[in-house]
Amino acid sequence: EIECVPALRLIRVRFSLLGDAERAVAAMAAAARRCDFLEGLVLPSSNATLLMSADFVAENETTVRGVARTGQYWGEWFADHALRLAARLERRQARLENRTEESVRENQTVIEEVFETGDYLFRYDFGAFWLGRPQAFFSPHTRMNLASLAMMVLSSSFLPVRLLLGWIFSSNNLFGMLKRASSQATAASTLVADYLL
Repeated sequence: EIECVPALRLIRVRFSLLGDAERAVAAMAAAARRCDFLEGLVLPSSNATLLMSADFVAENETTVRGVARTGQYWGEWFADHALRLAARLERRQARLENRTEESVRENQTVIEEVFETGDYLFRYDFGAFWLGRPQAFFSPHTRMNLASLAMMVLSSSFLPVRLLLGWIFSSNNLFGMLKRASSQATAASTLVADYLL
């Protein structure tokens, strides 16, 4: 059964880091009924899962301190932002490992941020192919060649590069280029998948 709810101006996202896939699936199942949006991102560096649960912020709520911005091509893209927060959460968890109080650990390993609804709903528009970008030079999963090096440089978060070339990496532009490419060139080496559960 589908229920329509009015979209409000702001969305609060809670980022939390979970150690393994089983724990992440259990946490997602538990959170699915209590939030408006739910997403998990398996981190390439550690196989931990970044859980992102989000709810609309009530119009009369006064606790909003600032709004995170990830909807511009020249700024930090949402995927990069999420990976940066995951690294911050990993550092927090490492510092808190010896703490025995579970409630203290849980509170310290969650980061909350507020986004404008449009920025959140289209959070992967810029950098839509971020997951195709090599994540590290010396990763066993990265085959370094001219194409992967070019993709790493062109999609980097270095401000001058983003200012000059960031607009190219919108979903609209990238899928347009993919459509114009010959089917022979893309059939053997391209898989585009988007899942909604």
